[in-house]
Amino acid sequence: MEINKNFSDDAFKFNYEKLEIHNKKQMKFNEAGDCYYFLLNNDGLPEAQQKSWFCTKTISLFDKHIEKTYLYGMQYHFHSPSEHSIDGKLLDLELHIVHKIENKYKVGVDSQFSNGVMGFLFKCMPESFFLEVNAKNPDIDIYYHDRFLSDMVDLESQRMGKDQRPLDLKKFISLLDFNRRWTYQGSLTTIPCSEGILWNVLEHVIPITQQTLDKFNSFRKIEDEQVTNRVEVKALAGDAKKTFNW
Repeated sequence: MEINKNFSDDAFKFNYEKLEIHNKKQMKFNEAGDCYYFLLNNDGLPEAQQKSWFCTKTISLFDKHIEKTYLYGMQYHFHSPSEHSIDGKLLDLELHIVHKIENKYKVGVDSQFSNGVMGFLFKCMPESFFLEVNAKNPDIDIYYHDRFLSDMVDLESQRMGKDQRPLDLKKFISLLDFNRRWTYQGSLTTIPCSEGILWNVLEHVIPITQQTLDKFNSFRKIEDEQVTNRVEVKALAGDAKKTFNW
């Protein structure tokens, strides 16, 4: 695959709504390894009023007649381990924000893409790494993304309680080096593996602590087992249904 190192995405910008974890709006564990699934733009507003989106020129690398496009958020979810690898090695965790291409482009006629996904990779680092970065760069909140994940698990585990602190996905991205990204024509990473996906994966690998990853995977295992048990009960009743995330 040819790599274009001179491309500049000077149109890139984004906005994402703050999201409260809500039992009625959240879906997860529809497929093993795919979890913490949060809906975006879930209010039925027209595109011009939607709060979660990003704009990119990377589409012009593949659809030469389109200078840039807006992609509107549908949901975001996580995979552990990661779906993408670096130098053939999987990382500990990956976040996917799934978007739909703006309505003015008819899929298969105006553009080959129906959706776009922004991907983020995470790697467990020892506590010494965080302490060293914090000592050299005290103005950098090196623990922010680790706290984001830890808070997400804590809020999800007690979502029926009173604690409804919002998750700030916009800040989550703004603290990263989002101008360095791998972009390619691809497909979904899970069944049904549909093509027509414009991928933008950040090169910036996000450090997290082992404690947070353990908390994440421990809660995922508990919830996954609960869902598996419910599916088995439905199967015995002859009413099993299988759904899939992106």
